[in-house]
Amino acid sequence: MIPYLVHLTVLAALVGLLYQRSARAPLRKLFFYALPAKLLAGIALGLLYTHYYPYPSDTFLFFADARLLARLAGDSPEAYARVLLFDRFPDARLPAALVYGSESRSFFFVKTLSLLNVATANSYWLASLYLSLFSFWGLWRAANALALRFPGTHRAAALGFLFFPSVVFWSSGVLKESLVMGAIGGLTAAGLTCVGEAKKPPRSWHPRQGFLVGLALVVLWKLKYHYFVAFVACAAAGGGAILVCRRLRVESRWAKIGVWLLGFVGLASLGTLLHYNLHLANFLAVLVQNHDTIYALSAPENRIEFNHLTPDPVSLLRNLPVALLSGLFRPLVWEGRTLPQWLTGTENLFLLGLTGIAGYRFGKGQAFGPAPFSFLPAFTAGAYILLLATTLAFSTPNFGTLARYKVAFLPFFVYLLAVGAARNHDE
Repeated sequence: MIPYLVHLTVLAALVGLLYQRSARAPLRKLFFYALPAKLLAGIALGLLYTHYYPYPSDTFLFFADARLLARLAGDSPEAYARVLLFDRFPDARLPAALVYGSESRSFFFVKTLSLLNVATANSYWLASLYLSLFSFWGLWRAANALALRFPGTHRAAALGFLFFPSVVFWSSGVLKESLVMGAIGGLTAAGLTCVGEAKKPPRSWHPRQGFLVGLALVVLWKLKYHYFVAFVACAAAGGGAILVCRRLRVESRWAKIGVWLLGFVGLASLGTLLHYNLHLANFLAVLVQNHDTIYALSAPENRIEFNHLTPDPVSLLRNLPVALLSGLFRPLVWEGRTLPQWLTGTENLFLLGLTGIAGYRFGKGQAFGPAPFSFLPAFTAGAYILLLATTLAFSTPNFGTLARYKVAFLPFFVYLLAVGAARNHDE
């Protein structure tokens, strides 16, 4: 009981600090609506996996591994520190007992979670609240940064980043996505702050902000290196293109796209050197290998069917339309077999309708408005969305897993569609 009282007090203090620092946030009036939804979603996730799914789930397997590390911290703090910093185990028994001991990305999350286990006396629910709060911090900052940078889009930002059900649910609780989305949200806010506005010079980062940006990059790289490359390449290309086009007074959209592509190709090429699986010679093979593994484990009614997918560019291009549509909009409601699938399908049907409205308004020249430099941010977000939607659909053809993983781009997708479909907005 005492750990709960202590940590609920700490959590309340952190919430109060975040609210105090949001004094000028355009979405401040939504704070105490969005935050409880986020914290309760993390609790609901644990309850869902406790009572609905009969098989062991990631969230409890992560927690079980973290509890073993926390036990080591009590027995030998020095040995625990060596595991945290260097992955050096005191003997062979502990790694043999860990589910994720040999999976570097998952084990990084387990090590992070073990710190919360040590602090909370192995409370799953308190750890869930801390992780949900971190995720909320990043998404809250991103939503407010977008609302500030593009006045008139505050409703779209709130919907996409704070209230869209799948975003709220799948980026909460004891999941890697909680840390991932906290990091992506924080990086988005920092990037928008750095680029600045059209009539104002870019702002430099405070040393504390620089530290947080560096920490977010490390977290994103350690947990999802493919998200890292996609996000950093798109965001840096977009930010660089905005600054270059602003400096050179470039007006042509085609010229802006050309500047963006130059930056993106260069950064993505560097990104392929960062990890073996990202090397050009290995990427397609790893993509198809992941697809084949997950496809074999998925029920026929719960997976994406491609046309003889093989690790060659022609095969991927042939299957690209199916991957793109599936990554963005499937499963649709009539494809569902379970309550979670029906709920996800209802969301996807809503997104499909919103896409139709935004597409119609775009065709009429009414979407996104005439605001200076609004094209490049929209293009950057669109490129990131399409890149992740297709690669995730190829590598993760299971509808249930895809619904969870697509949270990495879903808030941007909802935001972009809501802005494009809105009747009145002033970016």
